[in-house]
Amino acid sequence: MDFIIVIAVVALVTPLALRIASKQDRDSKNKLRAILWVLLLGEFLSGLLDWETFDGAGRSGLKLALTYPSTFLWMFFVVAFVQIILLSFRRPTIYATVATLNFVNTIIVFIGMIMVSNIIGRQIVSPAGIAAIFLALIGNVVGLLLANKDKNLIAKSPY
Repeated sequence: MDFIIVIAVVALVTPLALRIASKQDRDSKNKLRAILWVLLLGEFLSGLLDWETFDGAGRSGLKLALTYPSTFLWMFFVVAFVQIILLSFRRPTIYATVATLNFVNTIIVFIGMIMVSNIIGRQIVSPAGIAAIFLALIGNVVGLLLANKDKNLIAKSPY
């Protein structure tokens, strides 16, 4: 059932995303940049909340990253911070770099959380950790929309 809901949402959102991505005016790009900046800030701030448990009694994502540096979870925070700094430059050539870094950061957070879970012997799952993952995934889409330079993207869509 969940799979059907996901497919339906993707089918409804895809044309909207393509329309937004095809806009090449400065105002649209600035709005996308601001959205991505908020998502990255949300990722970073979610790391200050409990990532270990659902009851709020566990360690924050940042504390887990510092406690277990061999998991490279700390890189998630470094890359998010670098992306925030890069987005402040407002140069279109940087957008592709930010989108690529966001994809890399998504992989880092998944692998880092799995490695921490393996070290402590139980899965680290909490609303803040899940939020960080979803913010990174949504950031991937927004980053790609921001980096797009093709005005005719809608014409190439099978929809």
